[in-house]
Amino acid sequence: MKHIVDADWLYNNYKNDNITIIDCRFDLEDKEYGLKQYNTSHIPGAYFIDFEKELTGKIKKHGGRHPLPDVDKLINKLIMIGISKYNPVIVYDDGNLAGASRLWFTLRYLGIDNVFVLKDGFRSWLECGYEISTRPTTEFKIGNFDLKVKKSTVYDKSKMMESIDKDDAIIIDSRSPERYMGEVEPIDILAGHIPGAVNHFWQSNFIVENDDFFLKSIEEIEESFQYIPKKKKIIIHCGSGVTACVNYLLLTELDYEPKLYVGSWSDWISYDDTPKVLGVESK
Repeated sequence: MKHIVDADWLYNNYKNDNITIIDCRFDLEDKEYGLKQYNTSHIPGAYFIDFEKELTGKIKKHGGRHPLPDVDKLINKLIMIGISKYNPVIVYDDGNLAGASRLWFTLRYLGIDNVFVLKDGFRSWLECGYEISTRPTTEFKIGNFDLKVKKSTVYDKSKMMESIDKDDAIIIDSRSPERYMGEVEPIDILAGHIPGAVNHFWQSNFIVENDDFFLKSIEEIEESFQYIPKKKKIIIHCGSGVTACVNYLLLTELDYEPKLYVGSWSDWISYDDTPKVLGVESK
């Protein structure tokens, strides 16, 4: 795989001084979860990035529940943990790849391309019996990279409005089918979906057993995305721009060039002039 590594590969390379490992475990219902898990055990040498405090920007009237972080603040953290332009960065979470994919996307958005996601997350490291650490990584090393924000990879409300009902674009809603249809909405104040969007639930990329996520084979994933023409403009969203990054990562792995509507549904419904659809759309 081009953007995903497994635990064996990481074990054979994690002591390399040029590699930076980042733990970005999180739980939307428990803001302290990630740091608690990191302090309990983590891959030796891994640094921790807090999803809520460092990967999410200030919430405003528009922009969604998880806007992109303050660039200057995050850049300072990245430099302090030694991230450099050409050195590999490995990111991991619990295994559902939501946090890791969001960090992977954010780093690439900032111009850091040599970044990889750990397949099946920290659980895979534990299952292999590799050593763990309970001490926070405090050895900071100064990194160096040129900030090149890739604004073209991100869509906002105005670009989304321009893309609706366009033959050259396909909008992918990564939320569950029930949320896409508007049958339930446990988080946002309005239910439904963007007109014309197709539903591709991000969890469908995994085999889920007892809350553990196992990424399907790349062949299975490719087959599930075969309805998407590579020649079309692909815009991906979810509820707040987090789990959509899983579909973004996997489509990139399959040589698509998607865009991310970061604000996603939570941004879309913050405007009065955006159309919303409940249920099945009439053709």
